[in-house]
Amino acid sequence: MGKIHHLNVGIRELSLLASAAVLVGVAAYAQGGGNPNGPKMANVPGAVASLPAGSAILTGHFEIRPAQPGEPGIFSSANMGGACLVAQYPAQPKSCTKHSECALPSSGIGEGAASYCLPESPGKPTSGNGKSVPPVGAGSCWIKPSEDFCLKGAGVGAPDTAPVNSAPVAAATGVKRWRVLTCLNGIPLACTGQVPATPNEYQHQAGPVYTAS
Repeated sequence: MGKIHHLNVGIRELSLLASAAVLVGVAAYAQGGGNPNGPKMANVPGAVASLPAGSAILTGHFEIRPAQPGEPGIFSSANMGGACLVAQYPAQPKSCTKHSECALPSSGIGEGAASYCLPESPGKPTSGNGKSVPPVGAGSCWIKPSEDFCLKGAGVGAPDTAPVNSAPVAAATGVKRWRVLTCLNGIPLACTGQVPATPNEYQHQAGPVYTAS
């Protein structure tokens, strides 16, 4: 009986140690951005295009896919995200280090308009902390004129934002430079701001700049 008792105690101790190891692993993954069972994902912004060429009707390309080796990404339990067309405002670039330094225009915008401080050149994704612009530390002000300039809730794939007429925004604000701004959910709804999220649970990335004629 003594041997059986000691054997049972030993099995319980091993089980507790294994459970602790699993919890540590899950916590480590959570600190790195979310889902320990899924791959690291990326939401890569592409180019802005006019349809037809030279017109004010704009669309933006982006791709949600597994991150390539060495490419920045986040563990995503949602594997979903979206993108918006954003315009540099004011047209004469204004330097910034955080979103709150960027104001919206008084006209030419609609429901869901927002302002952002973004790196001037395309680069690595930035953490979604909503206050600063890591890793560059400096950028310029850009605006999302309205939700009409966005495609949200997209899954893995390479979609385009719906064609939208940028002429009213340009006439009201003088903007000429546009780009795609993507967001990737590390946890469901993180990009919407409707749920609390750490900097590693959603990720923004700004694409190359298109200058309207």
